Amino acid sequence: MSNETCLRIVTYNIGGGRDEFPASAPAILAVIQQLAPDILGLQECTEWIDANHRLYSFREQVDQVLGFKQPGFLGKTISLREHFHATKSIMVASVYRDWQDWLFGNALCSRFPFSRLSDSSISGSPYNLPLYKPSLYEGNRDTDPRWAILARVNCGQFSPFVVNTHLTTLVGERGNGSNVIPGKLDQAQAMRLEQTRKLLALLKPKIDEHETIILMGDFNAWYGEQCIASVLLDSGFLRLLPGQEKPTHPKVSTPVDHIFIYPAESVIQYNCWVDDSPAARAASDHLPVAADIVIKGN
Repeated sequence: MSNETCLRIVTYNIGGGRDEFPASAPAILAVIQQLAPDILGLQECTEWIDANHRLYSFREQVDQVLGFKQPGFLGKTISLREHFHATKSIMVASVYRDWQDWLFGNALCSRFPFSRLSDSSISGSPYNLPLYKPSLYEGNRDTDPRWAILARVNCGQFSPFVVNTHLTTLVGERGNGSNVIPGKLDQAQAMRLEQTRKLLALLKPKIDEHETIILMGDFNAWYGEQCIASVLLDSGFLRLLPGQEKPTHPKVSTPVDHIFIYPAESVIQYNCWVDDSPAARAASDHLPVAADIVIKGN
């Protein structure tokens, strides 16, 4: 029996879908449905609990349109209860709507069941693990906590570890002229470097065992930045190169959303692309990155 497995992986910062279900939500869901991933990593995903304790979950809507029987996992990074700040409009609005809570973070959805990290034959749940926790949340991206979802997915013939993350970006690191704040780019790159090193330390036991790892997310970094070139690539991760290196965000000139596989030699072949369709451009401020992968099992 062949130990090759074909997977479609998608990472997607849904951007405009982060506060509540906006007008763009149906467009985002349509893009996801069209891509039809087997494993999907979302960034800036939300859910909230209204005054009658009803849960509204964008991740649940994603599971429904993809026909996933297993519930996806939302890894909270910010919540109304823990991080309320008067300058964040959605939190103020939540209070006056009598919402019980509002959650924001990364999500992982899978056609295949989640298993225990220690034993792929037993059902389990993903972990949500911190990479950066500021001493005080100020309601802005400079103090946004940064986390990573770590899961194991039982694909039948093999069970890769899957990581979805969203690294720091700072106000004023990008743009032109007056939009750029001196020193912000260096500060942001240093923070992303530290967060990637923590991520690598988290994964080191599985790297040492040469287990298969799928790493994806919004890294807010281009592929030549030190956190990628000097940490991930030098550690044996393969970056899946899109057929065309198209920007995934309007303020950058190269992709900042990426998919990596470890070890590189486990990938038999792949086709990676940035979805820059009119539908994707209208749905979110980020474009999704997708890849069809033929991969060897462990």
